[in-house]
Amino acid sequence: MRSWFVLLSIVFLIVAVSARRPYDYVIVGGGAAGSLIANRLSANPDNDVLVIDIGTASCPACDANLGANLASSSPYGTFPLPIEQQYLKFVRQPSLYQYHGIGGSTKSFGGVHTMPSRQFLDSYFPPGYRYDDLLPNIKATQDHYCHYLPQSITGISPADCISWHGKGGEMQSVFQSPSFHGPAMTALGAYLGTRPDVGNTTDLNNPNLKRGFGWEQRWSRQANKSDLSSPRSRNDAQIGFLPPSLVASRPNLDFLLNTRVTRLLSLGTYIWGVEVLVGGTDLDIIRARKHIFVCGGVLETPKLLELSGIGQPAVLAQYGIRLVANNSAVGANLRSHQALIVSFRTKNVITPDLTKSTYNAAHIFLNISGDNTRANNFQVELLNGFYVENVEGAANGLPDAIAQGFLSGQGSFPYMAAEIEHHAPSVLGSVHIQSANPVDPPRYDFGWGFNLFAAPDVPRFLQAIALVRDIFTGNNSFAQQYIEEEVWPGNKFRDFYIKQGITQEPLLTTLSDTLALQNAMTHFYHITGTCALGQCTNLDGEVRGVQGVSVCDNSILPENPDGNPTTTLFGVCDKIVKIRIAKDAASRW
Repeated sequence: MRSWFVLLSIVFLIVAVSARRPYDYVIVGGGAAGSLIANRLSANPDNDVLVIDIGTASCPACDANLGANLASSSPYGTFPLPIEQQYLKFVRQPSLYQYHGIGGSTKSFGGVHTMPSRQFLDSYFPPGYRYDDLLPNIKATQDHYCHYLPQSITGISPADCISWHGKGGEMQSVFQSPSFHGPAMTALGAYLGTRPDVGNTTDLNNPNLKRGFGWEQRWSRQANKSDLSSPRSRNDAQIGFLPPSLVASRPNLDFLLNTRVTRLLSLGTYIWGVEVLVGGTDLDIIRARKHIFVCGGVLETPKLLELSGIGQPAVLAQYGIRLVANNSAVGANLRSHQALIVSFRTKNVITPDLTKSTYNAAHIFLNISGDNTRANNFQVELLNGFYVENVEGAANGLPDAIAQGFLSGQGSFPYMAAEIEHHAPSVLGSVHIQSANPVDPPRYDFGWGFNLFAAPDVPRFLQAIALVRDIFTGNNSFAQQYIEEEVWPGNKFRDFYIKQGITQEPLLTTLSDTLALQNAMTHFYHITGTCALGQCTNLDGEVRGVQGVSVCDNSILPENPDGNPTTTLFGVCDKIVKIRIAKDAASRW
């Protein structure tokens, strides 16, 4: 009893000398999830809410200063080997990047709005987070175009619109009319509609129609939602959940920016506050009267938990960190969509409408090898007018067409690219601290290495590559009219085997495409899983082994969705924060 009294006295003494006042709720990270959670918590004027982020509050009406908050986090980098040493081993560690600042990575991604499939949620997510459970939460964040445009334009019936798409939520999506993307992309869609192995869909986010070729649904703002010609602009989590008008109207919502949370402060296993480094120089503490939400993302969330003594004992012991809670799921289960881009030179320039079109116009959703746990396990993202070999330039500052999602207006180009994404890799990776210094980035490993080629991933990928080639260079009306040749990977890897006397098919194509995967496979920044729901946390999002802290960001998604994970994330976090609000309302604060 005496030791508890001493500990409490120390805590109150520390708080008393701190320059920072306490808050009811402290949110660590103002990205996509943190923005949503801040919106929901601060809706009650009796809640004092603080959002802490290492970045800045960038201009919500533009992305001119994108590069200022874009931070590379690639401690491994790449390590190419001579070709003769590459057999049966993936030879690169794909780069990762983080966007620091309010709105998080939604400030730099393409704005793709992809609903998870019913099969996916019902197969991989725990009870309470299956499709029918999450659908109301997902719809609560949406303002879908089908509520404002007729079926003759959207292809979505009024009944399906009401069933599957939300109205009046923070994240507005706009219709990507086929007319925006030029004749080549329109012709591609028409051709794919004739293929029984692909087909067309009018609504990629309808759970009954999640296969085939479909025009992308994208988060954007449109001045007049009922007029396709109305001006449109980007949408992101900051614009949606924390616009300047909302922030100005909520005096109970504060922001502490350019500030790093260095660790969570504990009394036994109760997390009572955070230690912060303000501006890189001033160390301080902030107490949370009710609860802390960690929303740092797939890399920073497990890092902060481990720095705070929550994680695998062996990892913490390496760096002399006192164990607060043994939680073996912290940092485990890293997942990402594997990706390989195949680029083609077209016979003529691609001419999308540069005022409305985005670099990725449409998707093809496929199910290869009969995966019954997903509506689709592969996605081909069609990049309109660009020659692309990989998408890892984000760490060095991408051109606005890729990083900001809209074509730059610099002109059109005689290329089309197909980015093949594997939604269900069978190998897992990890994220762990590499020192006790909170400024150091965590160390990540996708786990591909030798494991990749011992798994079923490569045979499935080879089938997907063959299908893409058959579409773009096969004996069909679209390819004959629009495609000149494949330029990447092209003959780059075939030539290696031809020089060794291997010319017979299909062996030559199988070997060269496998070598292309070993050298050029990347991922599409759809990373999830390093503090998985029901494993690292309980089903309310509370971190196992401690009290007073929850996690909600992409790290909590236990499996990678069949498409961009942000829509799934919004649904999960909307549910978790509402559980927290209900719990706190029922308790005696």
